[in-house]
Amino acid sequence: MAIFMIVLICFLCLVCICSALLRWNEVRYRKKGLPPGTMGWPVFGETTEFLKQGPNFMKNQRARYGSFFKSHILGCPTVVSMDPEVNRYILMNEAKGLVPGYPQSMLDILGKCNIAAVHGSTHKDGADFVRGYPFSLREGVPTAVSHGLWLNIPDYDAPTQLVKPLERNTRFVDAVMTIPKGTLFPMCGMNLAFDRDLIGPAMYFGLMGDGQPIGRYDDMWAGWCTKVITDHLGLGVKTGLPYIYHSKASNPFVNLRKEYKGIFWQEEIIPFFQSAVLPKDCTTVQACYIELSKQVKENLSKVDPYFDKLADAMVTWIEAWDELNPNGPGSKLANGKSK
Repeated sequence: MAIFMIVLICFLCLVCICSALLRWNEVRYRKKGLPPGTMGWPVFGETTEFLKQGPNFMKNQRARYGSFFKSHILGCPTVVSMDPEVNRYILMNEAKGLVPGYPQSMLDILGKCNIAAVHGSTHKDGADFVRGYPFSLREGVPTAVSHGLWLNIPDYDAPTQLVKPLERNTRFVDAVMTIPKGTLFPMCGMNLAFDRDLIGPAMYFGLMGDGQPIGRYDDMWAGWCTKVITDHLGLGVKTGLPYIYHSKASNPFVNLRKEYKGIFWQEEIIPFFQSAVLPKDCTTVQACYIELSKQVKENLSKVDPYFDKLADAMVTWIEAWDELNPNGPGSKLANGKSK
C-alpha cells in the first residue's frame, strides 16, 4: 500500500510539473506577439505530433487556429503560413527580409551541401547545374567580367586565318559558364562587359599598337592580368551568352605584321600568367596590378626589353586611375614609382 501511494504521489508530481512546463512555455511565447497556436513541450515542442500525424497535423492546426499559426517543431519555434497569398509574397520577395529555408535541426542532419540549404541566386534563371555538381559550389561569387562569344567569322590569329579563310562558327550554345579558377582565357574586347568598381583598374589594354613591337594582344593581355587578379580576390569571370554575329574579317596580312613577335612571345607570356602568384596582403585591384607589374618586369624583361617598358606603363596606368578616381576602391594605395 505504501509503495502504491509513493508511485501515485510521484505520478501526480510529474503531471503537475508537466502541466507547469506546458503553461510556462505557452506564456513565454505569448509575450512575443505571435499568432495563435500551441508551442507544446519546452525543447521538444510538438515535434512528436508533427512526425506522427504528418499532413494531418497541419490540417488540424489550421482548423483550430486558421491559416497562420505558431508551433514548435523540429527543434525550433515556428510560424506556419498556409495562406497562398502570404506564401506567394514570401517567395516573390526572397532575400528581402524573409528567406525561405528549413529548420536548423533538419539542416544539421542533411548537411549544409544539400538542396534544402540552397536559396537565393542559385535558383534564379541562368543558374542551373547538372546532376553531380556540388551544392557547396553553387552559391557563386560576384561576377567581375562577362565575356560573350562570337558567331560566324572566328577570332583567329593571322596564320590560322590564312590557312582557314572560309571557316565559320555556326555552333550556338545557350549557356553561361564560370571560367574555373586557375584557368586563363583569350579575352576579346568586342563582346565584353565588366564591373568597373570590382575590376576596372585591371582593364588596361597594354602598351601596344602603332609604334610598339606588338599589336592585337592588347585585350588578351588585359584578360590574362584580370584573370589572375579575379582568381586572387575571389571574383568570377563568365563566358558564353550573349553572342554577337561577327561578319567583317580583318586583313590577315596586316594582322601578321602586328602579331608576328607576339606569336613567339606568347610561349613565354602564358606560362608566366599560369604560374603567377599574388601575395595575401594584396587586397585591392590596384595592389594586385602593381605586384603583377613587378613580376612582369622581373620575369618577362628577359624575353624582350619591351616588357620592361610595359611594366612601367602598368604602374603609370594605376597612378592615372587613382588620380582620376580619388574616391574609388583602393584609390589611396601607395603604388610606388613607375621608374
